[in-house]
Amino acid sequence: MDIILASASPRRAELLKKAGIKFKQVPSTIDEEAIHKKFRHENVSKGYVKKFVREVALAKLAPFTRNDLNKPVVTADTVVYFEGRIIGKPHTKEKCREQHLMFSGKTNYVFTAVAVHYNGKTICVVKCRPTKVAKLQDEVIETICNEPYTLDCAGYRSSGAIGPYLKIKKQHEEDVAGLSVSLLLKMLRRVGFTALDMQPT
Repeated sequence: MDIILASASPRRAELLKKAGIKFKQVPSTIDEEAIHKKFRHENVSKGYVKKFVREVALAKLAPFTRNDLNKPVVTADTVVYFEGRIIGKPHTKEKCREQHLMFSGKTNYVFTAVAVHYNGKTICVVKCRPTKVAKLQDEVIETICNEPYTLDCAGYRSSGAIGPYLKIKKQHEEDVAGLSVSLLLKMLRRVGFTALDMQPT
């Protein structure tokens, strides 16, 4: 049985494929911007950011929980917390350059919320991982800004040109990339989904 990945993220899809997990990618139809407007993005605490990513991840489930699909639905949301601010997707190259200049040589915190719904049960887990970014040269930032998907990633991509400049504990790499497969499998078991074909290859 496939699971439903309610996310348009190519990174999350890639992680599931690499793990050998069968899934169908059906992006959620919720208006994320409307949820973002409910929250402050400046002068906030880590606890506030945790609440923020949790609410967004759970909201992405809503269009799927209204009907009994008999399939697990997985959503996630990732943001970067930096010096009291929530840093989201840059959308433009100018914003992308600005963000990477901010992160250069400093530590930020990646918050990822993963939500799962199956058989009437919903759970959500939030992880916060510190990430040190080495000093970035202008040409490296320019390369990052021109990579596929970068403008649609919260804060930065954990792969591609920036990869060698990130200092992340190995066990935290999947969280920073946007979806921990090991965590997801544990969550699926918690909601009662134990299909043998969910084991990573």
